[in-house]
Amino acid sequence: MKKFIGITLILIITYVISTFVIGSKAETHVRSLLDKINQNPTISITMSDFEKGLFSSTAKFEFKLEMPMSPDINDLPTLTFTETMYHGPILWRTSGFGLGLMDTSAKLVLSDEIKEAIAKVKSINKDTLSMTSRTTFDGSTTSYIDIAEITIDDDNVTINIHPTEADFYYSLDGHITGNFNWQGLDVVEQGSNAVSMGNVNITLDQRLIRGDLFSANSIFSGSFESTVEKIIVTPKAAPTSVDLSNFIMKGDTTVRDNLMDVDMIFSIDSIKAMNMEFTQFINDISLLSLNIDALEQMNENIMKAQQNTDIPPELAGLALLDSMSTSLPLFIETDPILKINKLGVTTDEGEISTQMEISIDKDLYKADDPNTLMMAVEVHASGEGPEAFFTKLGLAGPIDMYVQQNMLIKEDGLVKFTFDFVKGETLVNGAPLALEAMPQQ
Repeated sequence: MKKFIGITLILIITYVISTFVIGSKAETHVRSLLDKINQNPTISITMSDFEKGLFSSTAKFEFKLEMPMSPDINDLPTLTFTETMYHGPILWRTSGFGLGLMDTSAKLVLSDEIKEAIAKVKSINKDTLSMTSRTTFDGSTTSYIDIAEITIDDDNVTINIHPTEADFYYSLDGHITGNFNWQGLDVVEQGSNAVSMGNVNITLDQRLIRGDLFSANSIFSGSFESTVEKIIVTPKAAPTSVDLSNFIMKGDTTVRDNLMDVDMIFSIDSIKAMNMEFTQFINDISLLSLNIDALEQMNENIMKAQQNTDIPPELAGLALLDSMSTSLPLFIETDPILKINKLGVTTDEGEISTQMEISIDKDLYKADDPNTLMMAVEVHASGEGPEAFFTKLGLAGPIDMYVQQNMLIKEDGLVKFTFDFVKGETLVNGAPLALEAMPQQ
């Protein structure tokens, strides 16, 4: 019995000591993380208070976005939240039993103004928002966010914001994954559905390829996908509703040598609007051979422009455009290509589809003479659609006029066109574009 008690005491003392030591490591990790995040000039997170305990510690943080050239962002309030850190090595507060550095639980500290506003929302309470995380010994962190159903009643309008669940993971070497699921919302106005949004899901899997994890000019490669199950808008003043079904956005980036290829797809299964229905809308875009050095330089220039307090806000757009243009010569060096692989939609009469490719001949472009860009740009585009669809819309007359001017071609029940711009010369349907062929306003 004495031997058992002795072993038990040793285990307890060992656990207490290890918890205290790991608590110190957790504090060091948090402070180091704040130093890295605050190197990003657009983000400011300060730890205004820290109380270290034996088994847990508490801290108070203030979060603020700082972009002098973006007044709307700078008007956002400072977010204050408290966080309880439960020291490892044995963890159970977040996602079951495990080993690691710490589990955390965070709560927003609401201002009196916000408290007064949400007091009118009866469904909001202390359990509405839950933010927790688990950090392993190597600093990798998984965060969990849960938001319960929220109902807002105001002036005959009821807004039901359905629950949200999200989890995000990052490792200090730059691997980020995430899954966000929001069950949507419903807006009821005077007893009738005005807006309905179905399930929203976002997933991502990204890896850092350039810069630091939290830097403003960091570059990632990988994939993301966003899906909106449905969006139905029924305005009281409009005769018909707008109904979108299965709206999907996908993105994927791949890296080869010092180049990045970006593929993006926007698609909608069904669109109902203006007493018409379209299916299989798609916008498939590729950006090929992007110079990663140029991307990093452009991000850096944009960040500096956003932080430049000497530029009046009304000139912010021009400043950003100018900062981006300085990276153009570096981009052109690697022969980038913009491709619209397909922009189209299916109608009852058939499919409407267009394609386009834009490239720049680096041998014709001179960085010290911006005017050469027009000669260096090369564009090739084509498209076609069913003539019956345009006739149904009452466009038969304009179509015939454009055919006479060689702006369009009618063939096999389709309306077609080709467009080419090479070395400053424009060809429409294979013929040079004459000024008199341009449609009159």
